[in-house]
Amino acid sequence: MARYLPGGIENFRTLRASRKALYIDKTERIAALIEEMELAPHAFLARPRRFGKSLWLSTLRSLFLGERALFEGTWIGRAGHWDWERDRHPVLLLNMALRNVHDARRLEGDVMDLVANQAQLHGIDLPSARSPSRMLTWLLQALAHKYERAIVVLVDEYDTAITENMERPAVLTDVVDVMRAFYGALKDNSDYIRYAFVTGITRFAYTGLFSGANQIVDMSFRPQCNAMLGFTQREIEQDPDITSGIESIALTWGGCAYEDLLAALRDYYNGYCFSAGEEAVYNPFSLSLCFASLRNAGPESEWTLDNLPNAWADSGTTASLFRLWKTGRYHASLETALRTAHPWQVVRQPKYDAAQMDIAALMFHAGYLTVKEERTGAKASRACLDFPNEEVRVTFRTALANWQADEVAAWYQEPQVSALFSDIWQAMQEGNPERLREVVDAFLQQFPYPDPILPPSAKTPQDYEAHYQAILYGAFKIMGMPVHAHRPTARGRFDIAVDWPQRVVLLELKVAQTAEEAVKQALERGYADPFMPANKPVTVIGLRFNTTRRAVQDAAQWHLGTYDRMQGRWEHEPFRQPLAVLRRMDGATRRRLMQGTWGRHK
Repeated sequence: MARYLPGGIENFRTLRASRKALYIDKTERIAALIEEMELAPHAFLARPRRFGKSLWLSTLRSLFLGERALFEGTWIGRAGHWDWERDRHPVLLLNMALRNVHDARRLEGDVMDLVANQAQLHGIDLPSARSPSRMLTWLLQALAHKYERAIVVLVDEYDTAITENMERPAVLTDVVDVMRAFYGALKDNSDYIRYAFVTGITRFAYTGLFSGANQIVDMSFRPQCNAMLGFTQREIEQDPDITSGIESIALTWGGCAYEDLLAALRDYYNGYCFSAGEEAVYNPFSLSLCFASLRNAGPESEWTLDNLPNAWADSGTTASLFRLWKTGRYHASLETALRTAHPWQVVRQPKYDAAQMDIAALMFHAGYLTVKEERTGAKASRACLDFPNEEVRVTFRTALANWQADEVAAWYQEPQVSALFSDIWQAMQEGNPERLREVVDAFLQQFPYPDPILPPSAKTPQDYEAHYQAILYGAFKIMGMPVHAHRPTARGRFDIAVDWPQRVVLLELKVAQTAEEAVKQALERGYADPFMPANKPVTVIGLRFNTTRRAVQDAAQWHLGTYDRMQGRWEHEPFRQPLAVLRRMDGATRRRLMQGTWGRHK
C-alpha cells in the first residue's frame, strides 16, 4: 500500500497508527540531540509556522513515555539505540497556543486552566492558586513525587502571546510580565526536570521571557538541528514512497518528466536554511499539501510546473508585519539588515524591545526570509537575506497587494486623489497608453507609501514589478474595477487584468525592459487566452517604471480585438507566423513587419 506525507497530523501516535501516513525518520537526529543535552538538559528551538514543531514534540512525548511499538522500523527502534526503561519519564506537555492573548488578566486564567487540565490528565489534585507560576510549581513537584522520576517538560508555541501582540505595545508589556513569571517556574523547579524542550516561531520572546531561566540553551542555529524539522532534498529523493508518488503525479497530472516535477518542487518549496553551510530544507506542511492537491488534480487542473499549490497562505504573522510597517519606522532598519554582509548576525541576535522590534530577524523566524548564498562572480559568493522559495515569494506579494489595497482605501477619500482615480479609470476604459502613463505617473507621486517593501537583499526587477503591481491592483480594487492580479495561464502569470463587461485591458509591468517588450511578452505567452471565450475585445498595455524617479518611463499598446473561433486567432494578432519564429528574425525584418501596425488598432 502506498504511503503519503500527512498534511496536518500533529500527533505522533496518530501518524504511526495510520496505514497511509508516511513518517520521514528523524529519530537518529533526536537521539543525537538528547545525548548532547546531557550536560545542558533544557533546549529551545525556533522554527517558522507549519514546520512540524508540534509533531516533533509529540514524537518526543511518545519516546519518553516508552511507547516502543510506535518506533518500530525507525532508527531509534532498533536494538541498542535507546534504553526504553532507563529513559522513561513522565511528560508534561504545555500547548501555549491560547485564545485570550490580547488581555493579560484573561491570559492568566487560560494558563491556569491549561495547568489544571494537565494535572487532571495525570490524576493530580492541585490546591487553588493565585498565579500560573505557582500552579506550575505545584504540578511539577507533584508529578515528580507521584512517578518518582524527573519530568520531561514540552512547551509548544511558547511565544503565541508575543507574536499576536507585536503591534500592541501597551498590551505586550503586560503579557510579557505574565509569561515571564510563568516560565520562571521552570528555572525555580529545575531539580524536578530531566529535560525541557521549548518551541516557537521567534527568538524575540526567548530573550525577554527566559531571562530568568538562563539554563535554557538555544539550539535554533545548531548544525545538527538544521534538518531536525523539514525535509532535505536527499531525504525526498531517497524515500521510495515519495519518489514513486512524484513519478505517479508527473504521469497522471502534468504529463511531465519526473525530473521536471522534482525540479519544480525544489524551486517552489525548498530553500529554508537555519545554520551556515548546511543543506536547505522543505517546509513539510507545504510539500505534503502540494502532493495531496496534485494527486487529486485532473488534466485540466489550474496547476502547472510554474504555478504549484500554495499551502503557505497568509496568516496573522503577515498581518502583524504589515501593521508594523505602517508606522514607517522599520523601513530603514530592514534596508540596513538586507544590505548587511553578515546576515547570520542579524538573525541570531535579534533585539527584544516591545517598542522597536527587529524586523529583519522577525521575518526570518516567521519564515519570510532565509539566508542564502548569492553568487557574486565566477567563484565568489556571499551570504544574503532573501525569500526561501517561490511559494513564500508569491504569498508575500499577494499579502502585500491586499494590504496596500486597504491602506489606499482611506487615502482615496481625499478630493485630489478621487480626481486622479477618475483619470485612471477613463484612461483604462479608452485603452490609451500615453494617457495612462501620465495619470499613473501623477498617482505614484502622491502615493503615501512610495518605498517598496521588498525583502530580498538584492532587489530584482521582478520584485520592483511586484511592488508596482501591488500598488495598481490596490488602486483598481478600491475603484471598484473587476480586477485580477498575478493569475496563472498556461505559460505564465499576467500582472493585472481588468475584465469589464464590454472589454478587457491587460497590463504588463516592467522595470528592466521596455514597454514594447512587456506587450510582446504578454502576446507570446498567451496572457489573453483565459479571455478567449468571453467574445469581447482585449487590449494589452505595457508600462515601464523608473525605480529611481518612481515614475512611468514609457507605455505601449496592442489591441488584440476579439477571438475568432473559426480562424483560431485573435482579430488583430500582430503576426501570422508563430511569435517564436519572429524572435529568430533579424531586427530589420522584424521592424518591417511591425511598421505601421503597432498600436494602430483600437
